[in-house]
Amino acid sequence: MIRVLMTILLMYLSCFTLVAYQKCDHKVEGTVFDLRTGEKLPFATILVEETQKGTVSDIDGHFEITNICQDEVELIISYIGYKTNTHHHDFHHGSPIIYLAPEDYSLQSVVVEGELLRDGKVGQTTSTIEIDKLTASSHNLGQALKQLSGVEMVSTGQNVNKPVIHGLHSNRILIINDDMRHEFQNWGTDHAPEIDPDQFQSIEVIKGAATVKYGPDALGGVILLHPKKLALHESINGFVKTSAFTNGMGGSISSQIHAGGHKISGTFGVRSMIQGDLRSPDYMLSNTGKKETSFNAGLRYHMPKMDLELRGSYFSQELGILRGSNTGNLDDLIAAMESDIPFYTEEFGYAISSPKQEVNHSSIKLKGKYYFANSWLETTYGLQLNNRFEFDVRRGANNETPSIDLTLLSQNLEIDFFHPKIIGFEGNMGLSLMMQDNNNNPGTNTIPFVPNFNTSRLGFYLIENKKIGNATVEFGTRYDWQTSSIRGRDNNNDLFFDNVDFGNLSASLGFQYSFKDKLFRSNVASAWRPPSISELYSFGRHQASIEYGFWRYEELETGIATAEVLTQSDKPVKSEVGFKWINSLSGSKENISWEMVFYLNYIKDYIYATPRGITSTVRGAFPYWIYTQDDALFVGGDVSLDIQHTSNLSSNLSISYVHARNLSGGTFVGIPPANIRYELRHKFDLGKGKLTLGLTPAYTFRQFNEPEILELPDLLEIQKNNDQERLNEMDVFDIREVPEGYFLLNTNVNYALSQWIFSVSGSNLLNNNYRSYTDRLRYFSDDLGINIQLEIKYKILSK
Repeated sequence: MIRVLMTILLMYLSCFTLVAYQKCDHKVEGTVFDLRTGEKLPFATILVEETQKGTVSDIDGHFEITNICQDEVELIISYIGYKTNTHHHDFHHGSPIIYLAPEDYSLQSVVVEGELLRDGKVGQTTSTIEIDKLTASSHNLGQALKQLSGVEMVSTGQNVNKPVIHGLHSNRILIINDDMRHEFQNWGTDHAPEIDPDQFQSIEVIKGAATVKYGPDALGGVILLHPKKLALHESINGFVKTSAFTNGMGGSISSQIHAGGHKISGTFGVRSMIQGDLRSPDYMLSNTGKKETSFNAGLRYHMPKMDLELRGSYFSQELGILRGSNTGNLDDLIAAMESDIPFYTEEFGYAISSPKQEVNHSSIKLKGKYYFANSWLETTYGLQLNNRFEFDVRRGANNETPSIDLTLLSQNLEIDFFHPKIIGFEGNMGLSLMMQDNNNNPGTNTIPFVPNFNTSRLGFYLIENKKIGNATVEFGTRYDWQTSSIRGRDNNNDLFFDNVDFGNLSASLGFQYSFKDKLFRSNVASAWRPPSISELYSFGRHQASIEYGFWRYEELETGIATAEVLTQSDKPVKSEVGFKWINSLSGSKENISWEMVFYLNYIKDYIYATPRGITSTVRGAFPYWIYTQDDALFVGGDVSLDIQHTSNLSSNLSISYVHARNLSGGTFVGIPPANIRYELRHKFDLGKGKLTLGLTPAYTFRQFNEPEILELPDLLEIQKNNDQERLNEMDVFDIREVPEGYFLLNTNVNYALSQWIFSVSGSNLLNNNYRSYTDRLRYFSDDLGINIQLEIKYKILSK
């Protein structure tokens, strides 16, 4: 298989790679704008450095320079009364949009350079959020993305947050961290991605069933994290900021610095954060402290036909899990869930004890890009090391010993060839290779929750698109093959071994059409995901729950048996295969812009965990969850509306809804309920400074499409009566009533003065009691009460 795919790749490269030679047929064109007012600048001067070529922009700010011999040039753009800008331009990018800043303006001139349309996103619905525009309370990726329409957050308590796209999360959402898959223990709701949002310039969300470019695991969508481009000819710039907040009595400090010369550019960033116990409106949430440290660095070396880029990052965190979520036996668990105040509630403190998580993630990425005459080749190699320690409440000295100690080593190799235009088609093809080595480190004194494994995956894809008038059509296809070697221990601590293979073909078809002031996009795509190792082999207690993977339990008439480790031949488990059709219509006219999104996502053999009974352990009796699979259907929509009421007053309205069904009957636990969010902003010009006031009311509805409820006393009664037949009749059930809908009021005040930005933000200003349906610890406590945060940011500007 590998030889065949490599042969196809080499044949494709040999067919389309052209030999570069010197021709003076390059052209550059663009438009010059005033950065402050947005108006076009006529008669600006544009020169090609070290040549006699140049021009001036016309009455509409547009310019064009032809008959350029070099493959890349330095453009010098100047205008009387404005700051001169030097822009490094190569002809593998689109037309530059140049914004010149007045001499007395605090910001510098900037250039927005378009990429060629070869990203496999035609017809996809995407949303982008600029990191600079995030509210000060967005401490992690989940909180940051929750500000986008159609994106929610699933959590395990107050510190472990993961993004949800159209009802799907965890290993159904693929995170691309600077062109590299972010590899971590991405199973369940208990593991948040180890990512510092401050090191990125923007975050983009693809809401379709991924693009074939990114491979498996993206049935819900893809999150693209974009750091600031390592630009050449850029003097030192960046920011330094610090913040403090009342709920948790914590704070953070971070900085990111960039600089670029003629051939070399670089960046460096660092961040540190500490947080004590958080608080609900009525009581402390004991053992919910957090500590985080991260740093990143990047270096780019540029040659006439080649770019080399090296980036590295390190992220470390220690997260406390609500102490009241861990109890000793079933009676304690029932009492804890019925208590008005969580068990073990104490006074405020910064100490973090069991249950808790300690995680560190290191990554190195090397990327090379080589340009031919009108095509280019990209190669990216990534190495990631993820160490995870999870501490449960245990007796004696074991309390200081992690019950889970995992080391995950991942290597990724991506090769992408962007071919020349052929009869109007633009596109690219690629080859990807992934290898993972996951190991349980000795000394936990427990049977490993997941076994050791080695996984290899090979993928090959092709994407082509063509513009036809106002329309663009794109198609893509991909094949992936994955093999895993398993080494683990059963519940008698005896060794077992297995080998598991999965493979699948995926495809996408996209269409977009622009007419007048509207844009219609449609994309239908198939995506797939092999079952994760945890879904197959998880066994025993994991923080506040007990889970059994597909091959760690066998259903009997009297209940389940967990003595044997099964295989694919004993109990066949299929890969998830999703078919998502997503359509959007967006438009803008005068002071109004809007977008409507509708999607339908059918997932065959959807894998999920559901409560099934009660089991006894050495630490007491607990409810347990098992993994099973059924066909599922997710249908929903998002609506967003932006209105510029006056030059200073604007607002945004967003509404999201997802309806999920288990096609075997019923629904699923934890599907985000419908919500509506409104934001009102007013700007005030205060001479040298600008003040912005923002008010954001939001309402989350009760999840009326909930599964049947079987609370723990009823479950205990069924267990005592050995009424297994009743449990078998229930496909999915929850162990506590769905929380009621809730209203939250947030605000943000921002004052910008020269290079300084002062922000004050408030969340849950009314200090309302509420519980989020997508929070796994909603069974034990209310969510967060009021929080006020102050942030001070200093922008380091290029000169």
